Amino acid sequence: MDMTRARNTVRLLAGALVLLLAAACGSVDDPGAPLGDIEMPFELDAVAVEIEGASLEDAEAWADRQGAELRIVRLDGEDLAATTDFVPERINIFVADDVVTEVSSIG
Repeated sequence: MDMTRARNTVRLLAGALVLLLAAACGSVDDPGAPLGDIEMPFELDAVAVEIEGASLEDAEAWADRQGAELRIVRLDGEDLAATTDFVPERINIFVADDVVTEVSSIG
């Protein structure tokens, strides 16, 4: 198993663990609450210009420099589990063959 696939597997397992813990403990977040005046540090189209078509490794390096967190929500055509909490610094991406194919959302 190459390092990128191993890293993605670890991320998937970590995400599943977070979901299990959230389900067991409940959540204090109100997903129906309005976002109000949350300052958005990134603009979707601008991020897409920077990382769509880039290797996952290069996209992660870019995100680190920007203080952002990348979350893979679709890997090789398969949707992955993701929490519904809102994190302004999180960039949700689709990845196929270790290349960012789409920036799907911010948060």
